[in-house]
Amino acid sequence: MVSINEFLEMQQSKATIVGYRTSLTQYFAFHNVDPDKYFDLYKKARTLTKRDEALEKYKLDVSRYIAHMRSTGVAPKSIQCKSGAIRSYLLENHIDLGRPFWKRMKVTGQALTRDRIPTKNEIRMIVNHLDLLGRAVLFTQISTGMRLEDVQGVEIKNIDFTKTPVRVFYYCHKIRRWLYGFLTKEAVIVIQEWMKNRDAYLMEFNKVKYRLLPTKKRETKRKNSLLQNTIMKEDITFEDYCKQRNAKREGLLLPITKSSIYYRYWNALDDAGLGEKDKLTGIRLLHDHTLRKYAYTQASRAVSHLVAEAIVGHTKGLNALETIYGHHGDNTDNLAQDFLKAEAELSLSIEVLPTTELEQVNQRLNKNEAKLEGKEQKLDLIQKANEDHFQIIQMLLGEIGKLKAEIDHRNKAIIDQRELEWQRKIEKEYVDKAESIRKFREGSQLILDRMVATGKPKAEIRKYKENIEHGIQLLS
Repeated sequence: MVSINEFLEMQQSKATIVGYRTSLTQYFAFHNVDPDKYFDLYKKARTLTKRDEALEKYKLDVSRYIAHMRSTGVAPKSIQCKSGAIRSYLLENHIDLGRPFWKRMKVTGQALTRDRIPTKNEIRMIVNHLDLLGRAVLFTQISTGMRLEDVQGVEIKNIDFTKTPVRVFYYCHKIRRWLYGFLTKEAVIVIQEWMKNRDAYLMEFNKVKYRLLPTKKRETKRKNSLLQNTIMKEDITFEDYCKQRNAKREGLLLPITKSSIYYRYWNALDDAGLGEKDKLTGIRLLHDHTLRKYAYTQASRAVSHLVAEAIVGHTKGLNALETIYGHHGDNTDNLAQDFLKAEAELSLSIEVLPTTELEQVNQRLNKNEAKLEGKEQKLDLIQKANEDHFQIIQMLLGEIGKLKAEIDHRNKAIIDQRELEWQRKIEKEYVDKAESIRKFREGSQLILDRMVATGKPKAEIRKYKENIEHGIQLLS
């Protein structure tokens, strides 16, 4: 016979072990029977008739227990899980009640708890009421879609910060496979900040736990206390206590129990005003598994449903990767590229607009682009007109330069003519030398003044002065 403990040792998932243990304990408690003697009736049967009678007795037990669960309002999903645990345990002890029987006993129906998927804004509200450790857990969940049991088992050495996106190699307890999860940029920031403070947090936590250790003085009179086998504060130093506790959590990214995670998360829900519970089951509508649903739902908005399932670690999506990518072997790189497409949907810091709003935005952008194109065409025409005007102005400036040169030439000819007339007049009218010289000087000076006033070159003025002096010499 396989005992309950031996049966549980065959299971690998901690959650499965806890669920199976509870289900079997309740089953045998309902029938008020010792599990170790439950199968004696079948083992002692020596004939086929006796064995059939034993099987009918086990069928009756199972039927009664399932009917009891139905009558007491146990959720259909819970009945299915408990029935599965009982069936597996009976099979391990060679009690096969047959598929037709289990088919008749099958309970169909949806889960009683009407949970819902949180929105981005609601998760932001929850994050505002979490400490750093709680945020690291939550961001890991909504980024990778991991279950809490898997999050607890993540090791620091299995996080590759050199890749884009950052990858987390973790063990999925439910399907018993090693998988890759991916972290959004905001999740990476939170986790890196947590890693900086991890050792300090563990030290403070150990101090609190060490202070709460029982002392011999306090437990002297409690001989039957459950704490008799617990470590006493007098028996261990704080340093050894820290080594002992840290050894169990060595290398873990998030060394925290489920109860501590639930405590933080539920308090954050209440503080954010999101602690509503199902009226029938008393379970919170935004229980921790809804974060996994959030990751799948958000990812499926950007990629196909199968790829979204693979991102959060669903078996169906993982088994379909080779078909999706048409590549046998490791498809982690392909999955990582699809994760980047879904990152905006998963991130809390980015709000992705719905399709209708995106279409409206695109229409407005197209209109603005059309307006800009029209304005650019107008600017091109204006620029071309300016270039034509510039050429005309350059041509006019050239003509003005020519006119100025011609006017200067004519002015010079007029001045030269006047100089000649003055010289002739002086020679003709003034015979007397002294008078002639005086008048010659006056006329010459007048001409010099005009030459200076009209801006004649200094060389010409100097030469004219020399001519005056030469003329005076001739007159004298």
